[in-house]
Amino acid sequence: VTPPVMKKSADEQVSTKCSFVEMGFPSQAQNKNSAPQPAICADTAEVITNGYYCPRCKSVASEIPSECRICMLSLIAAPHLARSYHHLFPVPRFSVKKLDSSLDECCEACVLP
Repeated sequence: VTPPVMKKSADEQVSTKCSFVEMGFPSQAQNKNSAPQPAICADTAEVITNGYYCPRCKSVASEIPSECRICMLSLIAAPHLARSYHHLFPVPRFSVKKLDSSLDECCEACVLP
């Protein structure tokens, strides 16, 4: 999906500057091949055996999506980002289609006349 084009009206100026949100995609702190390694969670200050490593500072967060307490990086998983993407570009407004009785049209949803 291509992003919408920025339009400029007569009295409005459009800035070409972008604002980016830095996000990190953490990896799980639990190793699959060995026994779970205890780590101190940066969020709760408790010892946990499962969590997520911050890709920037390598601290452990207990859950995602969250913000790293050490380096303030937004921690998010790829599925969370994919689910929230449709909120950035909303669907166009619904337009009512008027049916002409002279045409032999059917319902586009249920294929009934």
